[in-house]
Amino acid sequence: MKESVKENLSVMCNIATRVSTLILLVNVVLFKVVFKADIAMSMDDILAILLIGLFSGIMNYPLLALRSVGKVVMLILHCLYFIFINAMVLLFGIHQHWFNFHSVASFAVMEGMIIFIYVIVTVLSFSLDYREATAINKMLDSRKNRQE
Repeated sequence: MKESVKENLSVMCNIATRVSTLILLVNVVLFKVVFKADIAMSMDDILAILLIGLFSGIMNYPLLALRSVGKVVMLILHCLYFIFINAMVLLFGIHQHWFNFHSVASFAVMEGMIIFIYVIVTVLSFSLDYREATAINKMLDSRKNRQE
């Protein structure tokens, strides 16, 4: 398997894991701690959360495959990715009865969670990528200095 394919699969798995974990953490904190609600998750809810994570990782592939495009195109791709993620989570949410469109408050909480989790995963991914790129650049600089 090519190294770039392995790297892309690794990134997609990391995103899937981060999304699923953050959904579970946000749900626990929001409903158990903030709202003090005694809500239990069903196996269907857990499966839906895992599928959301999986689809988030898979749908990230175009962003990975097109890393060398310009900033404007990348921004457009990120916006499209967010729209697809948002729509997918809302569809899962409707199916699982996590919210309904008749209650503005439940829809607002759901949308707020989607945005919050998206921002956290994006910032975390960018910061980890930046840290890795910095480490690689330092390593290349040290090799370059040794060769001189």
